[in-house]
Amino acid sequence: MKPKVLIFLVLTAFASVGISTVLVPQPSEVALIRFRNREFDEARRLYEKMWQEGRQTVEIAIPLTQLYLQDGAVDRAVEIMETFIEAHPGDVEAHHKLAQYYQYAQRPNDYVRTLNTIAELQPTEPVLRELSASYNFTGEYAEQIATLQALLDLHAEEPQDFIDLVHLQANQGQYDAALSTLEELRSRHP
Repeated sequence: MKPKVLIFLVLTAFASVGISTVLVPQPSEVALIRFRNREFDEARRLYEKMWQEGRQTVEIAIPLTQLYLQDGAVDRAVEIMETFIEAHPGDVEAHHKLAQYYQYAQRPNDYVRTLNTIAELQPTEPVLRELSASYNFTGEYAEQIATLQALLDLHAEEPQDFIDLVHLQANQGQYDAALSTLEELRSRHP
């Protein structure tokens, strides 16, 4: 055989192997196909296998938790998301999912703790308002005062937030702070 033909055959073989490797779906792609085709048991089995193999990525965690929630296994979904957050502590969206799962699992203390983490990572008006309401519900007024103050530092457009803070400060015997908050209210919202 001529060397040019031999080189062509070898290159063609390598190219064929390379192309076939690209065309064969990865396990995560197969699991996603199963999930979208509503083959939930098979999808869950594939996702669980990948998770146990250490592939603890968002592409695995989110559909796996959705499958657990669909089956009513809220505690298992919480466990998966807690493990994911241990590896990705700065993922704010994952913390939001975990907070939601804590609500489903009726774990209010964990819910508030997770909201607090979210507020530290990315303080936004809705998160701070929810955190303030949660602290009010549980009677943790010192934490609610700090949260309302953070809310006012971030977003001081609602006069009611000042009034709520004044009431809490006065109820906690923080009269000087309450007076200061009233003065700030008057200056910002005459």
